[in-house]
Amino acid sequence: IRIELEGGAWCPNKPIGPKSYEYVQIELHKLYFINAIETQGRFDNGHGNEYAEYYQIEYQRGNNSSHWITFYNKKTNKTVLKGNVNTYTAEKRFLSSPIIAKRIRIIPYSPRWRTVCGVISYTTPPSIEKDNLYDGGVGILTDGIIGDNENTRLAWNKSPVSINFHFDTVRHFKTIEIYSMTNKYRSIQIKFDNNLSIKHQISPITTSLSTIFVDTIQLNKSKTMIIGNRVEILFEFDDEPLLLTEITFDNEPTMLVNTTLTTITTTICPMGELFRVNRKTDKKCSVL
Repeated sequence: IRIELEGGAWCPNKPIGPKSYEYVQIELHKLYFINAIETQGRFDNGHGNEYAEYYQIEYQRGNNSSHWITFYNKKTNKTVLKGNVNTYTAEKRFLSSPIIAKRIRIIPYSPRWRTVCGVISYTTPPSIEKDNLYDGGVGILTDGIIGDNENTRLAWNKSPVSINFHFDTVRHFKTIEIYSMTNKYRSIQIKFDNNLSIKHQISPITTSLSTIFVDTIQLNKSKTMIIGNRVEILFEFDDEPLLLTEITFDNEPTMLVNTTLTTITTTICPMGELFRVNRKTDKKCSVL
C-alpha cells in the first residue's frame, strides 16, 4: 500500500472473471483478530491501469488444515467485497463480522473477464472499426473484456498486421493467449525486443463463448528464458478479416542479463478447461 516497488503491485497470473481463482496469500504466523482489509491498485508512478474492483476473502486458523473458509457478509449473505475505484487511492473495507485467522487469501473478482498488469502501451495499423493507438488508457486488446461485438474487438482486412506492445519493465514471458473471432489467420511471428522471431502455427481452441477462439502459445518450452519489455506480434492471414478481442501475457518482472534467443517453433498445446489457472505471486526472479 502506497509503495512503488517491482512495478507497483502483485499481479494475477491469468485473466480475472466470475470463475477465476487467482489470489495473493498473506501468512500471519499466529492468530490475529482481523476487522478490515485495505487494498490499492497498481499506480506505478502514473503508468499503471490495473486495480481490483471487487474481491473475496478466504482464511485459515490451523496449520494442518487444507480447508479454506470463505468470508461472507452476514447482513447481505454475499461473499464479494467492493475493492478499488482507481489505481492510486487505497480503500479500507471494514468487515461486517471480524475473523480470526493465521493466513488469508485476497481473491480478485470481476463480473466480466479482465486482464491485468504489465502492458502500458501498444500500437497497431489502422483497423476497420477502431483507433489504432493505446497509450496507457483502456485499450480494446488489453482491457480484459472478451467479446464478439464491434465494441470489444479490432478488425483488419489486409495482411500482414503488426501489433507492438510496450511493457512497464523487463519481464519474463511464459505464455501468450490470443482471443479471436475467427481462427483463420495462417501464422504469426513474435519478436521480443530486438531478438530473433519465434514462429507459431495456429492452434486455436473454442472457448466457452462459441464465437471466440483462443490460441495458446507456450513460451516456457524454450531452453532460453524469453525476456524483454517490447513484444511485436506479426499476423499473416488470407481472405477473411482478422478479428481480435484480447491478447494476454503470462509474465513476471525479472532482471535483464542476457536476452539472446534462438528461433523456435511452437506446437499445438492442449488447453483443457478455459481459465484454469496456476496460482502464484508476481515475485522477482533472477536470470542466471
